[in-house]
Amino acid sequence: MAPSVTTCAYQRSTTQKPRGVIKLAPASSMKPKIKPSTLDRYFWYTSSDGVMRLATSTDGTVPEQINTYDFNPALFVREPYPSTFPPGGIWPPEEPCDLLCPLGADDGYCVGDQCYTNKTCKNALCEHSFTNWCQQTENWEDHFELRKTEDLGIGAYTKRAWKAGDVLGWYAGELKVKSYDGSSDYLMQLDIGVLDTSSRAQQGGTANGTPPSPTRQAPSAPHSEPEPDLVYIDAAAKGNWTRFINHSCDPYASYRMRRVGNMRIMTVEAVRDVPADVELTVSYGYDYYGIGTVKVCRCGAENCISRLRGRGSGLKKGKGKGKGRVRVKKCKRLVAPVEEG
Repeated sequence: MAPSVTTCAYQRSTTQKPRGVIKLAPASSMKPKIKPSTLDRYFWYTSSDGVMRLATSTDGTVPEQINTYDFNPALFVREPYPSTFPPGGIWPPEEPCDLLCPLGADDGYCVGDQCYTNKTCKNALCEHSFTNWCQQTENWEDHFELRKTEDLGIGAYTKRAWKAGDVLGWYAGELKVKSYDGSSDYLMQLDIGVLDTSSRAQQGGTANGTPPSPTRQAPSAPHSEPEPDLVYIDAAAKGNWTRFINHSCDPYASYRMRRVGNMRIMTVEAVRDVPADVELTVSYGYDYYGIGTVKVCRCGAENCISRLRGRGSGLKKGKGKGKGRVRVKKCKRLVAPVEEG
């Protein structure tokens, strides 16, 4: 049975939707000292003309800023008991920690309840709190800001330098069931239950941030490995600032599966030193832009998967395979970081 834990969801207060734009001084990219009371419910970015504008999706909707898991137990009532859960677990889950409780050897590293460091906790029975983690990561605007990029929409930029191994944030949003077949560009795959550390340990990234060769066959291959039990974190309508981190085939950071006490999360961790005042990027994994999708990557990196296609590297463009398939940002399970003495 899943371990008993305290209520782990944290929800910030909300107010009415803001309107209009906020003018800044021509040479400044800082937010005004006097700001609307609703500024923390929605996302604001600095446009190229120095104006703070409300972030909207391509369809005109306004994503809401939350820094927790938005969980609806009713969605899981008809879902089968996960094969990766031990017998006697809580199902259907009543709260996020019933679903995302860490149950495996590779969940040994806890990031504690302090972000923006490279410190980890190895105590499997530690009392670090997901509620505290959510509270401690609300001050993301002290470290990052949203700006309009040249050709990739809104991006996340650093306000200070970071070292390789630093935890920069985590991916929040609405928890969706494995059978979810909707359309969203903000889905993050998160495995649940006891994790398979043999074949999937390095899927999605390497210790130096270089995307690996695909660990799965193309969808049409006859011997594709089975999909794990999982949930999706959907940050399309609700999420935190990490939803704006753009993809790069030569990224500064990677998503990595971690835990905070008794809650599994997906952190954003620097895989190399990150200077101040640069756009923070991650790799979404080869499946997002690669084999089996018609989506084109425009990161501009020398090792960009779209460039490799153009050079005839053997990667074939997907023809119609992107239709009806759920494209997700892959979980990153990197090798354990080197502990400093």
